[in-house]
Amino acid sequence: MVHYQMLFKQSSMRKEFVVAIFLGLIVGLLIVVGIVIARQALEKHQAGSEGTANGSSPISTSLSTASPTATPTPPKHSVTIDQPEDNSVVSSSELMISGKTTPESTLAIVSEKNEYFASSDEAGLFSQKIELVTGVNEIKIASLAPNEEQAEITLTVVYTTAEF
Repeated sequence: MVHYQMLFKQSSMRKEFVVAIFLGLIVGLLIVVGIVIARQALEKHQAGSEGTANGSSPISTSLSTASPTATPTPPKHSVTIDQPEDNSVVSSSELMISGKTTPESTLAIVSEKNEYFASSDEAGLFSQKIELVTGVNEIKIASLAPNEEQAEITLTVVYTTAEF
């Protein structure tokens, strides 16, 4: 008889264990469904408030293609060097740097020996004579456009007095 009571107790514990797992899964599923519904409602609310914040209708989430008459975005501010070439070797301590950037920009040229300031003209062209030290010269050219955009380029020039 003791044996039957033990079997009955084990069977009862298994049933309780299965019921507890089943109830846990249902509660977990309800929580997940609630989170998904809340997230969708929040996204709808945010989309509606963005569209009506400036007095216009809500923003459509569908993709549209750009019209062929759309104005192109202006190119970003940059600086290019026409002369000298990067990694060039020169035999004069004076070097003329020339290039192009955004029109009417201010340029700062920092060499191993000095700092120089220049401006680009209405076409964006600039030139500046600098002095070099013997050996490797790392020259940094920074350009500041009238709209406060910055661009920088680094150029390496080797100055040597050796005959070649």
